Amino acid sequence: VYQGSFTTPPCTEGVTWIIFKEPITVSVEQVKELQRLMPLNNYRGEQPLNGRVVKRYDFPYNY
Repeated sequence: VYQGSFTTPPCTEGVTWIIFKEPITVSVEQVKELQRLMPLNNYRGEQPLNGRVVKRYDFPYNY
């Protein structure tokens, strides 16, 4: 879990990102729907941590 910003303009701050320990999967239909909803090339590349701390929490949920 870490605090960051949206990866698409306006790159708003105050977003809590959650990183799964194990990969999750999406269907081809879900990817196509995301492509339909999002403009092409509307993303920001990987950014340096810039002093942010990444913390690990063990949630009792089964994702």
